[in-house]
Amino acid sequence: MHFLGFQKYTCSDRTNHFDFKYMEQSLQKLKLDCMNFNIWIVTTTVVITLVVSVILVIIIRKNIWHINFEEISHYGMKQDKLQYPYHAFISYVGENRGFVFQKMKPKLEAKGLRLLIRDIHFEIGNSKIDNIMKAIGRSKRTICVVSKAYLKSKWRTYELNMAKMEGLKERGSLGYVHLILMPDLFEGGCDTAIKDLIDKKYFLDYIPEDSSLQKEFWKNLNRIIKNS
Repeated sequence: MHFLGFQKYTCSDRTNHFDFKYMEQSLQKLKLDCMNFNIWIVTTTVVITLVVSVILVIIIRKNIWHINFEEISHYGMKQDKLQYPYHAFISYVGENRGFVFQKMKPKLEAKGLRLLIRDIHFEIGNSKIDNIMKAIGRSKRTICVVSKAYLKSKWRTYELNMAKMEGLKERGSLGYVHLILMPDLFEGGCDTAIKDLIDKKYFLDYIPEDSSLQKEFWKNLNRIIKNS
């Protein structure tokens, strides 16, 4: 098939114009236009992918703590409604380990209370966060042995804050958390981390061992845990 006056033909659309008289130049322009269009498509695709990825990361990071908390805090309830395997999770700092093991554990367990103590019950291989959240979710109440060292510990204050969240969101009361205030704590002012609990009277002052009120202290602590 032959076209008469071939060099006089042109092809065009809204954005391109192909002149057969200048075949070589028109082909080069067409290739360049196609290449620019492909680059634009690739660039746009990459930018959209990056934006969507950033948005997803922000959403996941914003909600991951909430998701993790919701899943683990219901651990006890999933077993048998509100039947928890432990009466109390004991939150304490290393400096007060002797008090927990030599005083609290024998006195409270003698009354039939089941205590969840991290140095005994935390599972090796699990992250600290998982162990803490499971301990809170499996216990009827959290008892915090609060000293100056306790309030300086990031992990213990994390336990305290998560326990308060459990109390408010899942148990319906901040009273899920109860404090034992150790003697050295009174050498300074009240820390903001525990002020809300103190204002609501969710605490006991630890009575010195030589006091005649020692028995009363353990009796009150036993009652608080059993009544949870």
